[in-house]
Amino acid sequence: MERRKLKFRWLTGSYAIVRLAPDALVPEWATKGEFNSVSRTPEELSIVCPTDNLPPEVHSPQRWICLKLEGPFPFAQTGVLLSFIEPLSTKDVPIFAISTYDTDYVLIQEEFSWAIDALREAGHEFLTGDDASVRPTQQSTVVTSPKEEKVQPFSVRDLRQVGAVLALAARTEIMPRFGKLRTNQVRQKSSALDLVTDADEAAERAISAALATAFPGALIVGEEGAYRDPTVLQQLSTAELAFIIDPIDGTKNFVSNLPLFGVMAAATIRGEIVAGVIYDPVSRDWAYARRGGGAWMEYEDGSRTMLRVAKPVPVSAMEGIVGTGFLPEPLRRTVLANLGKLAATANLRCAAHEYRLAAAGSCHLLLYNRLMPWDHAAGWLLHREAGGYSAHFDGTAYQVSQLTGGLICTPDEATWRLARAALLEP
Repeated sequence: MERRKLKFRWLTGSYAIVRLAPDALVPEWATKGEFNSVSRTPEELSIVCPTDNLPPEVHSPQRWICLKLEGPFPFAQTGVLLSFIEPLSTKDVPIFAISTYDTDYVLIQEEFSWAIDALREAGHEFLTGDDASVRPTQQSTVVTSPKEEKVQPFSVRDLRQVGAVLALAARTEIMPRFGKLRTNQVRQKSSALDLVTDADEAAERAISAALATAFPGALIVGEEGAYRDPTVLQQLSTAELAFIIDPIDGTKNFVSNLPLFGVMAAATIRGEIVAGVIYDPVSRDWAYARRGGGAWMEYEDGSRTMLRVAKPVPVSAMEGIVGTGFLPEPLRRTVLANLGKLAATANLRCAAHEYRLAAAGSCHLLLYNRLMPWDHAAGWLLHREAGGYSAHFDGTAYQVSQLTGGLICTPDEATWRLARAALLEP
């Protein structure tokens, strides 16, 4: 049989597969979301639905991604599903397949999401953005009490959709290029410290297309796109929904084959940061923050840990991450001379990991001068929702539209004042 070349798309978010008693009623949560499936047999009630639908008492041992074959396929057409899953079988990728009247859905455990590359290598076409024929509907509803339901501007499910988009881009566009870049795939932008690679640009295209599909009408502001057209930044303050993307934060590390880089995205509503996610393509985990909803780490097995900044300590006991490269003189010389007042200092060349460290309580202080929104919007919210305090050097509140004025992040306001005096004053 000749293998068919098929088109497929990825349904955003993660999916759960659960088994209930054969005589159980079909629960309401099982029928919500872009895709769900309920099958009853004498032995079981089998349910496939978005992971976020599951109530606390229902557990799914695995998280799955869901791939939809672009149909419809007539009943007389044979070999469709076999052509699609054969490349997965040869690489020992476990699947869960569901057939509907028009097409087929194939679920793959998230830890095997690299298998999308195997499908593309086999000649199947992965659709993103405007290539996808079906756009998911948006439902941002959160239940606040048994009797009250209200629509939220950006839900936890929305946030996880964004996280899944970043993870897929990392696995399909970033990690396959890590350690394999050729000289002509790395270019300078403003300086030798400001680099862009083919991986940055490919990841930004993939993320932008997927977010445009998942959130129709949203403004997409990517670092590389904004470098070509800086005027797009002026639209952030008025956009009803916008996404600020850093496809690879820590590009210098990425180019140097140092596995310390991240993928970041923040969501804003009329200029206010409402959600943020920082994904680590190496450890394959997410740091999430939602305005008013806290900050937490989430792992591939579905487990979560809440994030909390460090407890306040005297200046002499502070561990700080201090970026001095973009400080103007004579302030730069002043800060460098004052670093000895801290217990320890570092610079990871990667704001994604620096913000994650601070939000997890692994350091006390962050100091930056250049404030491009893709470098700071997601991390600032992560630190804030983990209980931290931050402000510009002059004490005013951080604004995503303000690109200068510096930023200091500490566990609380009192520590901020101590740190500012210790580092910025001669």
